[in-house]
Amino acid sequence: MRTFENSDVAKDIEAVCSKCGESWHVIVAVYDGKIEQVQCKSCGGYHKYKPIARDRMTLKRDTKSAVAEGSIHAAPATPREKKAPTPKVLVPLVEPNDRPIRKWSIHEKNFQLGDRIEHATFGLGVVDELPAPNKMFVTFQTERKQLVYGK
Repeated sequence: MRTFENSDVAKDIEAVCSKCGESWHVIVAVYDGKIEQVQCKSCGGYHKYKPIARDRMTLKRDTKSAVAEGSIHAAPATPREKKAPTPKVLVPLVEPNDRPIRKWSIHEKNFQLGDRIEHATFGLGVVDELPAPNKMFVTFQTERKQLVYGK
């Protein structure tokens, strides 16, 4: 790999611009023999030096062919463990009352705060808000839903 000198500052070089994608740049800063910063000739943006894609693709291609030949060995892929999402458990805004559990139906009437209901899709829940006639909020184990009733 070539080392750069301070005398290389202000010289042209090919690099990838992160703003506009152009390749012609001017070297702005060199430190420890490496290009630290360049300026794009097209858009004027300053950024770290990124060599053109040809160099990276050549390296990638050479590595793949070396693995295929067997002169170097690729590390075996380790399967990642998938973590099961932990469901959040919601707490109702009001305490459940002593009335018996009712099966929810859109035709049922007279729900009260604290009523326990059993919904076919969402399971057991507690009525914790009655915002308007024939509407109620029910807190189930993992979600809170607005339901309509009394139709």
